[in-house]
Amino acid sequence: MHTAVLLVIFKRPDLTERLMEILGRVKPPRLYVAADGPRPGRGEEALCAAARECAAKAGWPCEVFTDYSAENLGAGHRVATAITWFFKTEEEGIIVEDDCIPDDTFFRYCEELLERYREDERVMVVSGYRGPAAPRPGAPSYSFSKYPVTWGWATWRRAWKHHDINLTKLPEWETYKRSARFRENCFNEQERRLWIRDAERALSELDAWDIQWLLICWMRGGLCIVPARSLIQNFGLRADGTHLTDDIFGIHKKPASPMRWPLTHPDAVAVDAAFDRETWFKMYRPPTFLQRVYTKIVRVSKRLLK
Repeated sequence: MHTAVLLVIFKRPDLTERLMEILGRVKPPRLYVAADGPRPGRGEEALCAAARECAAKAGWPCEVFTDYSAENLGAGHRVATAITWFFKTEEEGIIVEDDCIPDDTFFRYCEELLERYREDERVMVVSGYRGPAAPRPGAPSYSFSKYPVTWGWATWRRAWKHHDINLTKLPEWETYKRSARFRENCFNEQERRLWIRDAERALSELDAWDIQWLLICWMRGGLCIVPARSLIQNFGLRADGTHLTDDIFGIHKKPASPMRWPLTHPDAVAVDAAFDRETWFKMYRPPTFLQRVYTKIVRVSKRLLK
């Protein structure tokens, strides 16, 4: 490898240790580790310290840089400030949070596509996660999506410079959310309302950074590369998760798959509309009434069986 990696950790030493084992096999030359601090009154100090201890065990020759927060910044601000810190030094790089466990081939895939689209400002994200959309036989190694999924991803300083966690305070956002371009980018009025609502919640109860990133990519006309098969498995959907604590419908439980070489490239840099429609229906669309009822039954049952 010649590309730097940013690892964002918090309080899950078991997952941090798994990631360090993978990084030890691919051997990035520069490793940046950013950690959030424990939340007051939660008794997280020992877990945070253990995760940092795991991240310190780089068993291959590399430069290691750390940005450890003494206080808890929150899931949104910690990740956003970590990426900004990373790109103060690096022009491009790979970003992995502690719950996103990649296949080893994810790193080579990111490197090749970071180089291929380095000067193409239409492309803002290289994602390693495909989501619930089904693989298609005979398809290229990757396609383009309007959805910048960031469960194991890569980008460039030229793209990240546009991020602003205070999206809802930007005059540009106020104009865009009322524009015909925003309506055209959404499948329907339900999707348009969803993203406006989530943008307004992102800095309050959600403490998010990725909703803002999605909408900023849209405002810039940016595209996301998604692999033909997911190179990432998310292990964060468990009881100690910050935002998502379970995966009742199993849409994120598929194991990571290896990428095959040589990469085959799409004919054009353009949105895969069929992929995006399937992703909307399976990943982003609000649950139906029956799905909400089923979710409630499952969660109550789990509590009663404890």
